[in-house]
Amino acid sequence: MTTLVWERSLRIDGVQRLQYPGHFTRRANELRLTKDVDKNRWDRSLPRSDRTARYPDALCTDAEGEAIVGLIFGEYAYLKTLRATARMIRTKLALSEEAYTKTDVRDFRHGSANHMAELSNDVAGIACLMRH
Repeated sequence: MTTLVWERSLRIDGVQRLQYPGHFTRRANELRLTKDVDKNRWDRSLPRSDRTARYPDALCTDAEGEAIVGLIFGEYAYLKTLRATARMIRTKLALSEEAYTKTDVRDFRHGSANHMAELSNDVAGIACLMRH
């Protein structure tokens, strides 16, 4: 889930509402965000990257290869994982103890936007992806 959130700058609350088959179908090259999932109430499709190509295919199939209908990711305690990761790498990031204990998903989302800006000069494209 974190790869999907990072690469597509999605909001956690929206990702937690993604369902199969409404937002995704197996072997599809895109993830469909509907008005009920997108904060700004836009219908849009997002291409899947090479890194996210296996997700959520693997999450929508049971051991026998049958489709699982319903939430793809569901609820996830992202904050605990995010802060634990920040604690582990805080010396590399030069974070104070106070800073990493206040880390939340907005920091992750903004970091994703900064990363995209370092790779591309397409500010309009990044703003569109971020829904700004």
